[in-house]
Amino acid sequence: MTKRISIFAIYLSIFLPVISFAESNKLDSLIQTLKFEKQDTVRYSTLSKIAIAYADSNYNKSLEYWKQALSLADKEGLREQAADAYHQVGFTYMKMGEMNQALQNLQNAADIYSYLNKKSLLAGVYNDIGLIHRNWGLYDKALQDYFNALNIYNEVSDVEGTSMVSNNIGQIYYYREDYPKAIDYFVQYYNVNKKLGHVRSVAGASNNIASAYMELKRYDDALEYFMESLKIYDSIGLKIGVAIIRDNIGSLFYKKGQYDHALLYHLSALNIFKELQSPVRIANTMRNIGDVYIKLNRKSEAINTLQQALEIAQKIGIADTRRDIYKVLSNAYQSQGNYRQAFESLNNYISIKDSLLNIETLEKVESLQAQYERDKLENQIASIKQKAHNQKLILFLTIGFSAILLIMLVFLVTQVISKKRLVTQHQLIKESILNRIQTSCANLEIVSQDPTVNNFFSNTWQLIPKEGNTSFEFYYFRKGAYQIAYAILTKKKHIRQQVLNFCIYNHIQNFLHENPNEIEKIKEYVDEQLKADPLTLDYAQTDYEILPFVINDKKILNLTNGNFALRQHGVFLYVDDCTWSNLHKDDIVYLFSTVSNEQKGGISELRKVVKSLDLIEFTEQLDVAQNFLTSLELDADSIILSLIV
Repeated sequence: MTKRISIFAIYLSIFLPVISFAESNKLDSLIQTLKFEKQDTVRYSTLSKIAIAYADSNYNKSLEYWKQALSLADKEGLREQAADAYHQVGFTYMKMGEMNQALQNLQNAADIYSYLNKKSLLAGVYNDIGLIHRNWGLYDKALQDYFNALNIYNEVSDVEGTSMVSNNIGQIYYYREDYPKAIDYFVQYYNVNKKLGHVRSVAGASNNIASAYMELKRYDDALEYFMESLKIYDSIGLKIGVAIIRDNIGSLFYKKGQYDHALLYHLSALNIFKELQSPVRIANTMRNIGDVYIKLNRKSEAINTLQQALEIAQKIGIADTRRDIYKVLSNAYQSQGNYRQAFESLNNYISIKDSLLNIETLEKVESLQAQYERDKLENQIASIKQKAHNQKLILFLTIGFSAILLIMLVFLVTQVISKKRLVTQHQLIKESILNRIQTSCANLEIVSQDPTVNNFFSNTWQLIPKEGNTSFEFYYFRKGAYQIAYAILTKKKHIRQQVLNFCIYNHIQNFLHENPNEIEKIKEYVDEQLKADPLTLDYAQTDYEILPFVINDKKILNLTNGNFALRQHGVFLYVDDCTWSNLHKDDIVYLFSTVSNEQKGGISELRKVVKSLDLIEFTEQLDVAQNFLTSLELDADSIILSLIV
């Protein structure tokens, strides 16, 4: 079914204040103020206000002032303002139909907001990126963007943001022709904004609800919501809104067979869209006009109008509009008796439609929806399950260590007469175990084996020998501003890794409590403590290895001596000393070691293997590394852990 309706895509910008152009003296005043203002933050604010004032009437002017604001923010290092300007430049390009330029600027905004941890603003950018993917017909990607935004808005309890994204999710179901589900999402957006008194957003929601009702042939319900929307847009003087509703009312008359009325409304909307220089809207409205011309038996005018619309849609890359134009073109050529052109247009329509709504895409959309619902349910019970798990774990640990303590106490009693000289040493062991039990029962629940380090790393892979007595595990925990991460490599079967982790955790806690500003000395301190620790006294330090590092905000501190490498911005670095390094998205951290203590040059060979992965995609590195190790006959002796930011 060809879509004749324009539904509203919701931008973050709708929540910004709009300056009425009827008050042109205020705009002139802002422009005059800008000439004499010297303070950068005030200049940025003034540039923003001018850009917003032009946002709905002159896209080129609005873009010009946003670019000036961006240049100022970049020059003065105003990161949050720069992100805001990138965002506004991005969706201004989007309204102008320059989708590639829009996406580039929005991604810049997302990177900065992510770095600054501005969650609500980041969610707004994800929403707008979803609009671009939707315009390109990439519905599964668009839905993923929307759910990313929705999860953040839910996390920060932003009801307004949640409703905004719900509206855009509804649009995906609208384009998939699942109109009842689309209405459910549109109504969520409508109700929230009705309650908050946001009339402009209510108008957008009303239009979308009406559009879905019209596809269900509930024309009276559709007209009621269209009129509510038109009344609001007319009252606030929003030209783009008035034009969209007129275009949609034209489609309503078309469906009712009143073609003369339909043409008048479509032509009226087209004039406004041309005035605003909005190619996306122009292409869609010209498609509607072509459809009306066919019904009025004005075939040549129909084909000419549709070909112009197709040229615009191809230029700006909006797949769904191209699809619909081809469908109408096929009808136009058929009515003219040009069956060859009609057949070619129909083939183009089917080809694009299949690419947009193939089975894989539909399954992906359904999967994303189902996953979101599952995640919501799982999040509600996750904390309860985790608490129960931690309580059970602590109980088992307490029982286990209590049993060990009891055995040791019995041993002490039986040996006290003949070995009085050991009483003091055993007493120290007992006290050590008691202190460890008390500390661990309070804190062990925050020690994790998840190698992503609290979602700091997005993915990991590791290689370890498939045979032998080697064990390799990764742990981390947070202490204040630091996240302490360490891999434990045990090379002998008698080494109990959980005991090592237990001791390492407590020694690091003690060290940071007493020496919070000397974190670079952790490795040296832990090594010395393990030599004297009663629980690890009989473990030869050649039989195990600890590869630690520390994360603080976006920085990583290497504590692993020669077993650490970092790929950053396409440059491969070996960091042999205790040095803080900045981490960025897609940087890769490598930890590596060898099982055999006797193998000479093992670490040197492993460095070469890791370096050989430099230009290889992260998802392919595991197989390549395995092949390299096998060809060098190192696969039975080598350990590699890789983590990508």
